[in-house]
Amino acid sequence: MTALQAMLTQMQLLTPALQIKGPLISGAIFLAAGLYQFSQLKKACLAQCQSPIRFLTKRRRHGNRGAWRMGLEQGAICLGCCGGLMLLLFAGGVLNFFWIAGLAVFVSVEKLLPGGRRFGRYVAILLCGIGLGWIIFPDF
Repeated sequence: MTALQAMLTQMQLLTPALQIKGPLISGAIFLAAGLYQFSQLKKACLAQCQSPIRFLTKRRRHGNRGAWRMGLEQGAICLGCCGGLMLLLFAGGVLNFFWIAGLAVFVSVEKLLPGGRRFGRYVAILLCGIGLGWIIFPDF
């Protein structure tokens, strides 16, 4: 994400609040995030994320190297689960507290509540609709 931010900054596509400067790119980000919610990678990573105890018991490693390896594995699972949603930060503003809080609530509901996966699919449809709306009607 940091590399993407640096690239977007160098291309002068970000505002000072680290928000994308155009509705077409924002629309593409929303559409991509929505479609990613339906991917098999998202589904597999969310299943791992929803059961951290299973991760700790099945992938336990000893020592400092083991801790590093577990941290990298858990980080990859987290990125696989929430990477698409993290991209939405560029559409709403990386420094926008309310946008960050909204995404945090969504991630929490998706991860912790029994109907979280279904809720995630409904939100994915909404994200795709918003993305298509911005792409088709950028001046709206």
